Amino acid sequence: MNPKKGAVQNPVVVTEGPKNLEVRFSPGKGRGVFSTKAVAKNKILEECPILMIEIDSISQFDGFKMSYYIFGVDNDSKKAALLLGFGSLYNHACPSNAEAYHNTEKMTFEITAIRPIAKNEEITINYNGAFDNAGETVFLDSVEEMPG
Repeated sequence: MNPKKGAVQNPVVVTEGPKNLEVRFSPGKGRGVFSTKAVAKNKILEECPILMIEIDSISQFDGFKMSYYIFGVDNDSKKAALLLGFGSLYNHACPSNAEAYHNTEKMTFEITAIRPIAKNEEITINYNGAFDNAGETVFLDSVEEMPG
C-alpha cells in the first residue's frame, strides 16, 4: 500500500490500552472514566494516541460539539488533538486527580495520577492544564478562540 502523496509519515507507536479503567455514567457530566482498582500517585493510567486536526475544521461538525472532545496543543500551527482510547471522555475538575501530558515524541497524551485514586473513583483532568488551575475553561470552536 502506497501512502498518499504529501502524507506525514510517522513511526508506528504501540501504546497500552487502558488497564483497570472503565467508562460509566457520571452524575451531572454524562460519561466519565473511572478506576476499577486503587491507583498510586504518579501512575500512568492511559497513553492515548492522538489525531491532530486543524482548529478551523471543527466548525464542519454542525450539531456536534467537537470542541468538547479536543485539546488545543499548538498555538503556532493552529492544531488541536482528538484523544483516542478513553482520552476524550475524562471529565474536568479543579482540582483534578490526574493530569494530561502531551508527549510530542510518541504522539500521545499520557493521563497520570497526581494523587492516590480510590477504587471506583472518577478520574478527572483539569482542562486548563495544571491540576489546580481555576481559570475559565474555554472550548475551542475556531482559531480565534485559542488562548495565547
